[in-house]
Amino acid sequence: MYIDDESTQKYDDEDWESYRRDKISHVFQDYGIIGHYSAIDNIVCVLVSLGMDFPQARVRAAEYLKKVGLSGFEKKKASQLSSGQKQRLSIARALSKNTGIILLDEPTGNLDSETGEQIIMLLKELSKECLIIMVTHNYSQVEPYATRKIRIHDGIVVSDEKNGETGSAVTVSHIEGQNINSIKLSWYYALLNIRTQKGRTVMMFLFIFIMSALFFVLIGIIGTRKDDIFTKQYQNKAFYKEDDTRIVIRKSDGSEIALSDIEEIRTLKYVETADICDISNDINFYLEEGTDYEYIYGWQFRQEPNVTVNFLNDDRFVMSDCAIDESDLKYGTLPADRNDIVIYSNSQKSVGKTVTVFFRAKNIWNNTEYYKAEFNICGVLKEPSEQVYFSKEFCMMLASAIDAGELRLCSEYDLVMQDYKKKTILMPMIDDSLHGDEAYLSTKAEVKSIGNTPFVFVQDGVTTELSLRVLQTPHDSSKDFIFVSKEVFYRYYEPHYMQASVYISHYAKTDAVMDKLNKMGYECVSTIRIGAGDYVDSRVNERIITILICAAALLLSAAAKILILFAMQKIRVKDSVVMKNIGMKLKVVKLISCFEILTYELLAVMAVVLVMNILKNFGISIVDEIMWYTSFGSVAAYIVLALLSGGVSVLIYNNLLKRRLS
Repeated sequence: MYIDDESTQKYDDEDWESYRRDKISHVFQDYGIIGHYSAIDNIVCVLVSLGMDFPQARVRAAEYLKKVGLSGFEKKKASQLSSGQKQRLSIARALSKNTGIILLDEPTGNLDSETGEQIIMLLKELSKECLIIMVTHNYSQVEPYATRKIRIHDGIVVSDEKNGETGSAVTVSHIEGQNINSIKLSWYYALLNIRTQKGRTVMMFLFIFIMSALFFVLIGIIGTRKDDIFTKQYQNKAFYKEDDTRIVIRKSDGSEIALSDIEEIRTLKYVETADICDISNDINFYLEEGTDYEYIYGWQFRQEPNVTVNFLNDDRFVMSDCAIDESDLKYGTLPADRNDIVIYSNSQKSVGKTVTVFFRAKNIWNNTEYYKAEFNICGVLKEPSEQVYFSKEFCMMLASAIDAGELRLCSEYDLVMQDYKKKTILMPMIDDSLHGDEAYLSTKAEVKSIGNTPFVFVQDGVTTELSLRVLQTPHDSSKDFIFVSKEVFYRYYEPHYMQASVYISHYAKTDAVMDKLNKMGYECVSTIRIGAGDYVDSRVNERIITILICAAALLLSAAAKILILFAMQKIRVKDSVVMKNIGMKLKVVKLISCFEILTYELLAVMAVVLVMNILKNFGISIVDEIMWYTSFGSVAAYIVLALLSGGVSVLIYNNLLKRRLS
């Protein structure tokens, strides 16, 4: 076969593709139009495939629609046209290529006789401008107009007859287009497909969105299990308070931590608050009788009444007022005196009331010891909270037994050894009613000492002798407390803050916050990690099973997504075949499928992230947990899996398309 005096013997697939696109136009029996495109878009897609720019293509398409009598139908969907109008549209599309040869396959086969006659008359007029080659089983219909009749039987030419005069040669001016940008063209038609197939678009998007959300959740659950810290039993020897959001810090240079440092730390991302009185954060407080503690009444030796305190709840821990500021208060002020506190209450009338609070420090004091004090409510919090905030001075006093030296009461002097046999360690507390060297012991103290009593203060191995005048004043705290004046207390227990606690939004951000604190010159430890002990078998098994189930579910859901997406794309094989047959390169047809799925995937990914953030704000626990653990790595894995599964389905579909069009 020769084309323009050139042999086609060495033509490859690309040469034949170019020939069909540039030299031949087609009109099909089933019209070969894309139903969800408008009439004008069916023609434009041919012209831009030839390299014509979009504005010029739309002008040319409108001209040819007018030529076949479809003026005014430009924006109407092709699927809404009548049979005759569809065939006219098919002819207009073929003419617009201006190839000089139009092949028609049974162009009147699906038309009634009247419409078929109209199409034949139209072709007769068109034959004055180009060569019309028609395949038909109804020769009688075209006999009056045909100039040449070729009969074929079983693939063999059995006759070739001329009928009347043949037309004169026509000079064809081929479309001089620009070099077609396959990427731009593919994106255009991918978006056009999405825009013109609303039902399919909604269905595809919802399916991909659901699968993307499933991927996000499954990957997120695996992410929440990547740290095995929660499979270990917490041991509270170092830090009694079990709190996975707590980070304890010290300055790397050994200097004290100032309130200005705390204010700076509180501005860090993911930091909720910080407390300069770190050690007191491991001390329990008991505020509500019946909830936190109860009194047990009895009789001792059937004569004296005996009242003991039974502590019911060890979940509430002391925090100082430096962990809050004025903006956290609804009523009142922050603590100004040592025994001022801030609590949450529904009523402004709570301000000024006096309450009794018990304290226990199991890893600082003796396990059975407790301290009792009266407090004035000076402020009320805005937000509901179980937390009570005490003054920094009071918190420092509570922690003095571990944060400074030891105060020991000397008793039972041995003349031979010339030393005291007993040096009972006591925990000093301030009583503002005392002055100078006045002091008193708890009524429960084992050592009953009145008058001038020898004491020693031991700090860093250095012993200092002191003498206190012990009064006989009752106090309802445990046995190992001594109550002294403010002057005595601060003589030996000078306030200093070497260690602070930082509380973050969620454990998942521990490393991120610790990195920032390290850069700021702090040494940091996570209390939950310090306290992590032996693995708990049940927790370990639960973690492993959860990870395996989620991983298996990811693989199965990815496979299901690929198969279902492939099936959904197969519905559009006919449209892809049409686009290829009218001259669009196979590469472009394939890219249209790629970009269409890519668009769905990107929209679904963005929608999933948006929805997950909304659900997190509504307090959906599993989503909230997943979002805290969401990192760059997990998001990247999620996006890769979403795009990869969509890409595999497109690859399978394009391979099918290639086989179909080969």
